[in-house]
Amino acid sequence: MMLSLDLMAVVDGEFEDIDAESSTDVVEGASSKQASGHRLQAKHDDLPLDFQGTPEWGTPEGSPPASTRMSHVTALDDLGDGKRSTISPFRDPNFVDRASILDQLRKRCAEAAGRVALVGLGGIGKSQLAIEFAHQIVEQTAETWVFWIHAGTQVRVEEGFRAIADAAKLPSRDQPGADIPQLVCSWLSNKRSDPWIIILDGADDGNVFYAGSDDRKGKPLASYLPQSPNGSIVATTRNRDLAYRLTGSHKNTIEVGPMDLQDALLLLKKKLGPPSDPATAKDLVQALGCIPLAISQAAAYIQTRAPISSVEKYLADFRAVHVGDRIHLPAENAARKSHRVIPFGRNQNFVARSSIFTQLETLLPPSAGPKGAALWGRGGFGKTQIALEYAWRRAEDPACSVFWVHAGDEATFAQSYKKIAEELGLEDFEGERLLEEVKMRIQAEPCWVLVLDNADSLGLFGVGQASTTSLRGFIPHAATGTVLWISRDEMVGRLVGSPQAIKVARMTEEEAIILLQTVQSKVVGDDINDAKALLSELDWLPLAISQAAEYLWETDTSIKEYFPKLRDGKRRWKVLKQAQFGRYRRENVPNSILGTWAISIEQIRSESSMAYNILHVQAFLDNENIPFELIQEAATLGDGDGAGDEDVRKAVTRLEHFSFFTKRPDGFVYDMHKLVQEAARYSLRREDAAHFARAAVQVMAGLFPERQGLWDACEKYLVHAQRTGKWAEPFGQAAETSALLTRISDYLYDRGRWREKEPVDVKAYELRKKALGETHPHTIRSMATLATTYFARGKYGDGEKISIEMLALQRKVLGDKHPSTIRNMAGLATAYHSQKRYGGAGGVEVEVLALRRDVLGDKHPETIQSMAALAATYHNQKKYDNAKKINVEMLALLREMLGDKHAVTIWSMAKLATTDHSQEKYNVAREISIEVLALRRGVLGERHPDTIRAMTELAAIYHSQGRHDVAEKMHQDALALRREVLGVNHPDTLLSMHYLAQARYMLGREEVAAEMMVECCRQQRVVLGADHPHTRESECELRSWKGAASEGAEHIGKERPSGASTILDRFVRVPRFPTK
Repeated sequence: MMLSLDLMAVVDGEFEDIDAESSTDVVEGASSKQASGHRLQAKHDDLPLDFQGTPEWGTPEGSPPASTRMSHVTALDDLGDGKRSTISPFRDPNFVDRASILDQLRKRCAEAAGRVALVGLGGIGKSQLAIEFAHQIVEQTAETWVFWIHAGTQVRVEEGFRAIADAAKLPSRDQPGADIPQLVCSWLSNKRSDPWIIILDGADDGNVFYAGSDDRKGKPLASYLPQSPNGSIVATTRNRDLAYRLTGSHKNTIEVGPMDLQDALLLLKKKLGPPSDPATAKDLVQALGCIPLAISQAAAYIQTRAPISSVEKYLADFRAVHVGDRIHLPAENAARKSHRVIPFGRNQNFVARSSIFTQLETLLPPSAGPKGAALWGRGGFGKTQIALEYAWRRAEDPACSVFWVHAGDEATFAQSYKKIAEELGLEDFEGERLLEEVKMRIQAEPCWVLVLDNADSLGLFGVGQASTTSLRGFIPHAATGTVLWISRDEMVGRLVGSPQAIKVARMTEEEAIILLQTVQSKVVGDDINDAKALLSELDWLPLAISQAAEYLWETDTSIKEYFPKLRDGKRRWKVLKQAQFGRYRRENVPNSILGTWAISIEQIRSESSMAYNILHVQAFLDNENIPFELIQEAATLGDGDGAGDEDVRKAVTRLEHFSFFTKRPDGFVYDMHKLVQEAARYSLRREDAAHFARAAVQVMAGLFPERQGLWDACEKYLVHAQRTGKWAEPFGQAAETSALLTRISDYLYDRGRWREKEPVDVKAYELRKKALGETHPHTIRSMATLATTYFARGKYGDGEKISIEMLALQRKVLGDKHPSTIRNMAGLATAYHSQKRYGGAGGVEVEVLALRRDVLGDKHPETIQSMAALAATYHNQKKYDNAKKINVEMLALLREMLGDKHAVTIWSMAKLATTDHSQEKYNVAREISIEVLALRRGVLGERHPDTIRAMTELAAIYHSQGRHDVAEKMHQDALALRREVLGVNHPDTLLSMHYLAQARYMLGREEVAAEMMVECCRQQRVVLGADHPHTRESECELRSWKGAASEGAEHIGKERPSGASTILDRFVRVPRFPTK
């Protein structure tokens, strides 16, 4: 077989190019055929006992003498079989061909990227598979060189490189200071070399390959792994992360698990011969988990004690001594006692979380075979309590030892191992020797569980960007054991494999209620709805619920009394930071919900300032529907040079790992719970809180533009921008926040969303009044905006009151003839007009018109607006001649000033048509309205709101002429356009629904009309409110239709509102005067 293999050298996850052909250290005048393979280092804990030197029961038949099994480099002439490459002469005669794995290995090595790793637990048979693979390659081709390197330590790997250099007789290898790894790398990277394979056996420690060395000027050994189209590397490892780094991809790994049943039976048969009772042999290998090492150990035990021992006797002893099918040697372990090193007692108030325990029992069954899993999630979710219950459940087995380690840092890790050492009688050791001895002693236990709690600094275990000297090498690993990791960091899954990592999230409603009731039975008597509201406020988090229950018990407080304290911002932190009595928790560790999360936040800060900044900016905005663009803007504020998408995504991913952010499935939109926001703010000093509150305003100011043309993109930022108003006063942001709120107000005005606009205007006015004073122009402008909103919402009393206050202030500060004073007099007139107080409105409007003509002149836009307002008042007083006289004068002025096709001139024509309509001059009104519609289509376009309004006004004229079919068609077109342009909930869209329902009713389609009017009333109640005149008018119209109100009658008022406007009134109301 001729192998053409592409090998990539991986340095810290990146591919490093090596110019092999430029090297001067290639063997002169010789090819790599003349090199000999490195010795086979077979003593490894992945091999069965009969593969680790001479076993006590003798040499297996057909095996070479012990003196040759650990031989050093063997010259090819020593083989005597004509092969051009060599490996160790020893080959396991009892090897069971796991064909599917060897086939995968051959296939992967034959591919262009010939780098592959066999990944699996110790004792699973990885090394035997690699040995067999190597021998098969040698048998199939004389052209391929096989080099075996024990990869357990840097020293052993360097020895392997030296052995290859000696076998190849590289010219420079014996020179002082020779870089042997570089010489070997350059030689093997030569594209002219013959095919070769390096096997890195026992490559479990990433530091062996990726930690630097002074001898190599800081370069890691991984940088010397050669690459060549002729070469391949096969690694055997327990470390899945290292496998990914060495091979460049998880696709280049082959998982090695237990044998299948037939292979396991065949291995036992090869060890002991044909079984006398096949059923018993089957039971034994199943009890041993089909683990090769366990089967070999059992066979060795039986063989050395025959005829006293047998398969049947061994299985019987196994079952008699051990509860559950676990792998031990009966005679050796029968007298051992189990150990308990658990720092907390069993939590008698623990609430079983069945779904999580079902997963745990599935991932960590008590049967044979090494197992590992992880619980991860935000602090306070109950991970430690779940692990504690699991530990005590396993401790119920008298044969099982249970150990608990605080893995938060090196100091607590070492302290925990010291306590375990005391329990195990290893007090005489210190430092790393103690850690290693404890590890080995735990591994020797017949059945054991190790819980690693608080493993949040995963860099201690070789995971993540903050990786340091790893403690992972001191974690026991054996077929008899179970390791359970507890971490706030989702990346803990890299230690056990993602499928073995269980996310611990909030409790279910049923679990949370049970927990709340555990402290004192009186909680049961409280209203269940109050309890659910409290639990929802606490995000169903076990620690927060425990805090609340403890508080209720200690203070003899009911849920009804407690809930307002929790909702009160000033008292909220005092409640949430209250520590719970730590009966089942470590001493001197924060155990309030805010204190617990503060630890995770500090961890984020130490890893990524960008993630820390994003978290805290978002703490002052809304907690839901957080778009990626907002996060990116927050990240940019923390970095003056800007932040790239990739950096921001990495930062957000870390926040997801700690469960602070949750990504929605439909795109890059995130959520965070409000308790997380509380914790983020709680951890800040006041000056830092002020900094992030300012940053939040700056972020929203950057995303919420002033120009109307850009507003379509602002909806997703609306609630976030509004939330900044909450922090303006505490952190001195009144001026900046009120300016942002004014932009929001303009945006909502443009969309007719008056209900949402009102609290925004109230907040902007309050901020400016306190910060700038009531006479400041910005404050008065906010008063005017608020008055307009009150009028639009039908709150005429409130609008009139603030208008009068505003007018008095302006007269005092600016005088009667100042344009702003006059402008607000006009606003007061509008208030009277909206309340149908046309007499009062007319008197003010006459005064305003006279003042504007005197101060501004006849042709000023505000003068013309006053003319329009006065004409509208006359119209509503049915003084149509007076209204028409003003409208004619106004139209002539606008034609002179702006021309016939200006939008304002066209608007004036529409007002004149309205007056003619009211005077029942339908033909005249219709002709003007047709011209208005044509002009607006030409000037503004079909979809402009004013064009749609012209359609509606013309339809009303057809309605008055009895041409209801034409009116219906135009109203239907107008409704479709308004839904598309303005949205289904815009007040003007709802008006079009009203008009279309009327037209259909007049056509005799009463049932269809009634259904539409019912829906119109429903939406108007939501959008405008039940007391708004438009809502009340639609309801009155619906009641007036005989037999049409049965479905919606229970929601509709019984009297038509006094002075309610007709549809025609809506055409003559004067909006803000159109401008260029």
